[in-house]
Amino acid sequence: MKLLSICIPTYNRINELNKLAAEFLIPAMREYGHLLEVVICDNSNEAEAHKNRAVCKGWARYTWNTTNIGFGGNVLKCVSLAEGEYLWVMPDNDDVDWAGFSSLMKELEKKVFDVYFVPYSSNNIFGRTSINYYAEIHHIGNRVRDMFKTKDFLPFILLSSAVVRKNKNWTSNEVPGPLRDNTFVQIPALVPQLDFDATFTILDYPIILYNVEYNGRFNPLKTFMDITLIIEWLGDKFDCQGRTRILREYRQLLLSLIADAAGIYRVHEADKVKWRALRMLKKYWSIKAFFLALVCLLPKTLRGFIWRVAMCYTDARVETKDFRGMISRLQENYRKLSTHRM
Repeated sequence: MKLLSICIPTYNRINELNKLAAEFLIPAMREYGHLLEVVICDNSNEAEAHKNRAVCKGWARYTWNTTNIGFGGNVLKCVSLAEGEYLWVMPDNDDVDWAGFSSLMKELEKKVFDVYFVPYSSNNIFGRTSINYYAEIHHIGNRVRDMFKTKDFLPFILLSSAVVRKNKNWTSNEVPGPLRDNTFVQIPALVPQLDFDATFTILDYPIILYNVEYNGRFNPLKTFMDITLIIEWLGDKFDCQGRTRILREYRQLLLSLIADAAGIYRVHEADKVKWRALRMLKKYWSIKAFFLALVCLLPKTLRGFIWRVAMCYTDARVETKDFRGMISRLQENYRKLSTHRM
């Protein structure tokens, strides 16, 4: 049995898969092939699948789904096919730091913990890099059961955010039907791998560069509804309240609509999404949500201006505490946003 299965669902993204293979997967197999397997499940059309199969030949366990089984089905299939002691679900477009990955492999060989949270860095729209070390769970010890009761934390929200010890008795049938095509299907796929006394640790070194995509259309309403289903499922499973997190996600939905007005994101059918979101205000009421809803009702040009100024100020305040420096940074940020249009 291999120590680690790297599981990658993909769909019509030959360039991304090629890049990940050349820069990380093939070197990883060359260095750690005695400990690793790479499982790739492909929802691509036949022409793309033929190219992907050629890329993966000789070093990966490649499976092509002759019928597109959707994102959720593809993730579940990847996890089901994994044969390693640990599994790491990863998208096909993240960048992996080699030194960080080497440190992960050293830790995994000790086999001390059931979950290894992977710190990740990301760049905001101004080019500033931040690193997530999971501060929300640093103070709670190392028991998974306590992690799920932390109101400010939702585990496994990003595909590559954790390496999990696989439960060999798990099958994908354990994932409830309503969650099988959820945007965050990795959560109900990974949570049942763990028993009540499972332990976790947070690695010291950032391993993943999470590529935030500011291009392309997306539907924040579907994202909100999907994550609400996940939070409610976790609440039932672990007898914990997710209301605080759901309210936060609702505010994020409203913020996405304001960002769309600023030309930063492109929300699919933004006007329809806006009115559906505003009708939810009574159910997900908070003072912050009320004021965000008011901004959503402003003319598009005005709410876009408000979002740009707020984001520029927030970033400038993080970068410098000096007043003159902050003003200079704010002006620089605003110029960057003014040239960024979808």
